[in-house]
Amino acid sequence: MEFLYSCDESGITITKWIGDAKKAIIPRKIEGKPVIKIADYAFSDNLAIKKVVINANLEVIGDFS
Repeated sequence: MEFLYSCDESGITITKWIGDAKKAIIPRKIEGKPVIKIADYAFSDNLAIKKVVINANLEVIGDFS
């Protein structure tokens, strides 16, 4: 995986993108749980990303992401 994440009872939060791909794909599920949030600053300091593909489960996109 090219990102770090956390999990709670409501679902998965992408906390930091650590990959070097130009295209970031946010998956629909991780470990069978829905990805529902991208945390604040999740893509900060990553100059490689040119495009982010977001799935339908996403409920929150954090500030500066």
